[in-house]
Amino acid sequence: MCSIRRIRNKNHKRRLHLTIFLKILLQGEGGVGKSTLLNRFLGQPIAKHYMATIGLRTMSYLTQYNNKQIKLSIIDFAGQERFKKLLHSLNNLHRGADATLLCFDLADLNTLEPLPEWYEAVARIEPNVPAIIVGTKADKISSQSILEEIREKAKILAKTLEEEYKARIGGIIFTSAFQNICVKEPFKLAVELGYQYMLEKHKERFLWAQLNP
Repeated sequence: MCSIRRIRNKNHKRRLHLTIFLKILLQGEGGVGKSTLLNRFLGQPIAKHYMATIGLRTMSYLTQYNNKQIKLSIIDFAGQERFKKLLHSLNNLHRGADATLLCFDLADLNTLEPLPEWYEAVARIEPNVPAIIVGTKADKISSQSILEEIREKAKILAKTLEEEYKARIGGIIFTSAFQNICVKEPFKLAVELGYQYMLEKHKERFLWAQLNP
């Protein structure tokens, strides 16, 4: 798990002058709680009644990691069927992604099955992009044994993503936005994995430029 904290040493101002931009996607079926999770993470009010995201929304968030200032651009994708095909086909939305949070509803395992489709949409533009599988609404599952069963199913899906798409699955995290359980962890991990992925991409481009002057 990554650790994001305020740098307090005497050199931190000098070392944080450079801002790193990371693009994080929030993907999954409609109604799984992506927007609610994001709102809780950003410290924004949580809607009492379900309100579907129209198309997508982009939010920004400043944090620090590895002695650098990080600016996150978080894209919250609508999951309703009327938007899915359109969003999947718009390559520019996925281009430049450094990590994706693949979200499903722990109380509705039908929302787990489509996650490979969501991952494929971004992986064809950004191969091997890191992904975190995020189970939402953990407050609706009272049985620990049921949660463990769901985790095993999520592990199977993770293995499928790794085998079929060479996905880098960073972890499986169960959250509850309403009870504020493990809300920050997926985003912290996305920063850690996304930062490393971004460095690798830039290294590859640098090497290509050196070999093709």
